[in-house]
Amino acid sequence: MPVPSYESQREAAAAINARRELGLEYEEQIAAGLAERVEYAVWQQRQADDGRTRIELAKLEDTKLERGQRLALTIVSLGVGIPITAIAAHDAGLMGVGFSWAGIAVVNGIFNFGRNRHRR
Repeated sequence: MPVPSYESQREAAAAINARRELGLEYEEQIAAGLAERVEYAVWQQRQADDGRTRIELAKLEDTKLERGQRLALTIVSLGVGIPITAIAAHDAGLMGVGFSWAGIAVVNGIFNFGRNRHRR
């Protein structure tokens, strides 16, 4: 639980002193004013908490999106790599297979480099 600020403590003390000085006739108004300040402080704290929560949720969504993109790229790389390997092995031999997979590796590297740069 957060410690009340000096200003909040001063306001509460002022409200108590005002009640003592003004008497019972004004007690209801003083209490209502103090309750309003407390409600406003609680509202401000909740807004700050919601802001942190939204940021955390946005980071979590970004992480989920990144994982999905990586999975999709992996599946596409393997899906494309298998037929390319067969074609390259038939037409260009081992050298063609090496160039084909090097191209796929470059595409994956560019994707990962871009994602890592975006995160910083």
